[in-house]
Amino acid sequence: MPVSLDTLSFDTVYAVGVVAIGVVPLLPQLARLARTGDPTGLSLPALLAGLVNYTAWTYYLAGTDATGLLVGNVLAGLVWVVVTGLAVRGLAWSRACVVPGLWAVVLLAVVALAPALLGGLLGLGSLLVFVPQAVGVWRAPSLSGISPLSWWLLLAQGLVWFGESLPGLLVGGLVFGVVCVASSISVLCAVSVRTPALVARAEPVAVPEPVLAA
Repeated sequence: MPVSLDTLSFDTVYAVGVVAIGVVPLLPQLARLARTGDPTGLSLPALLAGLVNYTAWTYYLAGTDATGLLVGNVLAGLVWVVVTGLAVRGLAWSRACVVPGLWAVVLLAVVALAPALLGGLLGLGSLLVFVPQAVGVWRAPSLSGISPLSWWLLLAQGLVWFGESLPGLLVGGLVFGVVCVASSISVLCAVSVRTPALVARAEPVAVPEPVLAA
């Protein structure tokens, strides 16, 4: 059956959109880091976990029909590497940074022993990337390193992943979509609620001029 130009155009635009939504959310954060060099408010364990997860997602998606998600994931993974490289110099290492390494060992064991469980495990593993940021943003002393636009775009990414994974019941994609949406809402709410208070606290307090004795 011949494919009409209108159908081809729609399919092409949609495919490009699915790929783009995997990459675009990270670009504002990358631009902010490149411009200011300030990673304040970002989580180093979350960034390291992201490196592990992007690699594992590429392996997982390569065996599915979700080509758009696969290409978007590969490109986003490359951007994530650059973001982590820029941020790691300004973030303190802690014992929590060991967790991504342990997570990588778990994923390798699952791939070797029970590959059918990889999708669901990766979906849950996205908690390692998003939860430290979604929780930490409520108590971080500064939010200057966070790009709200990135989190708005990540919210859209979560919705796209959920929608793309629903027809084929791609468990990993469904769980990732839910985690991504919930975490984005948490960060955006924290930025909205806490930013005015942090700005007010950072503003210099006017000190009255000393009164000279006559």
